[in-house]
Amino acid sequence: MISLENAVAEDDVDKGTFQQTPWTFRGRSANGRSFWLAVLLALLGAALSFVVLAKGRIASTRAEYALRDRALAALPLAADALEGNVEKQKLIPLILARDGAVQEMFRSPDHAKDSGLDDKLCGIARDAMASVVYVINTGGIAVAASNAGERTRFVGNDYRFRHYFTEAIAKGRATQYALGAAFNYP
Repeated sequence: MISLENAVAEDDVDKGTFQQTPWTFRGRSANGRSFWLAVLLALLGAALSFVVLAKGRIASTRAEYALRDRALAALPLAADALEGNVEKQKLIPLILARDGAVQEMFRSPDHAKDSGLDDKLCGIARDAMASVVYVINTGGIAVAASNAGERTRFVGNDYRFRHYFTEAIAKGRATQYALGAAFNYP
């Protein structure tokens, strides 16, 4: 004996109108397989992209930490080198204040060019590894400089606007340490 439900199902198969049951895999046709293959490839591509981006981010973070660690390790050495250079440069004005040629230049400014002070400043700058050493008179004008023979010489330049000059006139002493604008050299 055949039940009514089975008879209907068998009749539908004979007529070609068979409906898929829920557990039948839809992708058995060529179109269905292409669809699922495209979905699978898209998922694989997304997963691969995620892995590549994650690995890139991890590598970038590791490189950043390594660079930071190297910079932090080098910092004390760089600070000591800078401090040593600043201390060395601080001695130059003290030495020049006692120099006879500088004292004579302030007593009689007309003889400054004949004193060989520019050559002396050139030697001091070379020995101290300073980009330029120059002497400014009380009016703020550079009267001698280690770069006097160069196109970019400081001799004749007005430095009244500079902080170190106004402070030296007001307090009797001033210092300023900087990198040269043209050469990035102290």
